[in-house]
Amino acid sequence: MVKTTADRCAKKLLRWKVIKEYNSYILAGGIFFIFMAIVLIAFEAWNTPKGQYADVGEYSLMILGNIFIVLLTVGVLFVVNMRYKTWKRLALSEPSFSKAVVNVLVKRRWKLNSLKHKVVIAMLGDIGNKFATSFIISALKSGDSDTRKKSIDAIGKIHDTIAIKPLVGALEDNDDINRIKAAETLDKLAWKPQNSTEKAIYLLAKQDWTKLINLGEPAVKVLISALTNYGSEIRLKSVITLGEIASKVRYLGDKAVDALIYALTDKNKLVRSHAARTLGIIGAEKAIEPLKKASKSDTDVRVVGEARHAIKKILEKHKDK
Repeated sequence: MVKTTADRCAKKLLRWKVIKEYNSYILAGGIFFIFMAIVLIAFEAWNTPKGQYADVGEYSLMILGNIFIVLLTVGVLFVVNMRYKTWKRLALSEPSFSKAVVNVLVKRRWKLNSLKHKVVIAMLGDIGNKFATSFIISALKSGDSDTRKKSIDAIGKIHDTIAIKPLVGALEDNDDINRIKAAETLDKLAWKPQNSTEKAIYLLAKQDWTKLINLGEPAVKVLISALTNYGSEIRLKSVITLGEIASKVRYLGDKAVDALIYALTDKNKLVRSHAARTLGIIGAEKAIEPLKKASKSDTDVRVVGEARHAIKKILEKHKDK
């Protein structure tokens, strides 16, 4: 009997959660429709000659009727939300029943990265039973960024420490938001980095550039990796941070110089200009030729200027040797 009830509860939860997933799109459409209706009424009123108000009145009634439909839709969505909460309360009514519902959800073969698969992950997070942790962790390996995001969110709600190791891996996710969420979830689990490299990865995920600068040399390897693996904003901040670290330590190492030379060809002009500037701070002779090439071939004036200035700094540094 419990199994049958758990099956029914799981099916109802899934049904209402799937509908709930579309709430934001429907509401956004409704708000846009209301906005356009107001604009149209105002436009008609502005362009109607004096003494001719009947058409505007009729047009306004039509718009108000459509707004009523939108409001009715919002009401339906409210009912959907309440129904989902009702079934969720039932699923949480007692631990054994909660486990039975979770078991139904995790045993079924879902199509990976499908809407239902993502919805199930989110639902398991809402239910909060640790029996589901292994299923959720497996989704962290998905090739779909949104699936991984829902998995991280779900782990954050369940608070199961066995997910710490996979979450540490998620700190190097190729999606900026997922990395931030993984770091925040690890904070909730009271996790602390075990070594300087782990700390650097964690700080990069949180985009805490000041602490990365203070960390110094242990952050260099992680920042080098960011120059080729992450988006333009992270690449830019990484180059700038390397420059700040370079001004405090004697030498960042050949790998850092090679990575910065490669960054001279980055598609983002700000990354290129800051890479040239950082190479000037480091002062490695091997960077002179790539900088000369950048000063002659780059189409951005700032990059050309930074490259020339960097060459001058490097030559001055080595003129007495």
